[in-house]
Amino acid sequence: MHSSVPPERPFEDIIHTILNNMVFSTLVTLLTIFALFGDDVRIAFCEPSMDQVFFTLSIVALVVFTGELTISCVGKPNYMFEKGGIMGLGFYFLLDGVSTVSLIPDTNLFSLSGGDDGDGTDNR
Repeated sequence: MHSSVPPERPFEDIIHTILNNMVFSTLVTLLTIFALFGDDVRIAFCEPSMDQVFFTLSIVALVVFTGELTISCVGKPNYMFEKGGIMGLGFYFLLDGVSTVSLIPDTNLFSLSGGDDGDGTDNR
């Protein structure tokens, strides 16, 4: 006799719980707003001394988004690969991947200049 109880999937259940957690969703939403507008706010309204704070927040956003992308690939069926998707990749996977990669310039990790040439001016 077959049971109508689905097989246990504790790993997927944990991922589902994380991705649908209100605190995690709020964190990702706030970091998304920061990712969209943070660098513009930094350049328009903040002193150069605040740059490192913004770069650090951008790195935090990059790490959180990369983590979300990774656990979504593992725990969501058809997230990474989708039949009929661009090059067989899922739409939301591509969207999340491109947006995550686009944060790299905001982190100042690969800056060609340290920001201050010692002449009292910053290189914005």
